[in-house]
Amino acid sequence: MPAAITALMGAVPQEQAGLGSALNDTIQQMGAALGVAVLGSVVSSGFADRLPGTAPGAATRSIADVLTLAGTTGDADLASAAREAFTGAMSTSFVIAVAGVLVAALVAFLLMRDTRSSTP
Repeated sequence: MPAAITALMGAVPQEQAGLGSALNDTIQQMGAALGVAVLGSVVSSGFADRLPGTAPGAATRSIADVLTLAGTTGDADLASAAREAFTGAMSTSFVIAVAGVLVAALVAFLLMRDTRSSTP
């Protein structure tokens, strides 16, 4: 983050440094909130979708619920299925996060490149 902030603030004219800093903070806050919401939703829905149809409905809310239920009932197959479902859901969210980072990097590259011509 320090390198990104330095690059951003170095591209902003001195008289608009306050605006640049505020914009940076706003973008960070929005990115964190939306990232948690979107990736959390992906993990939650992916986890529930990957559980076997025989899993009790109350146990599909979280891996902790499933593991607690599996521990109480001694159902090792349910615990294993829950771990696999969680791992699969997390993997999907990581792929989506990587895609988002690559798109953001491409947009930043296209918007921040120096378009001034260097004529001798």
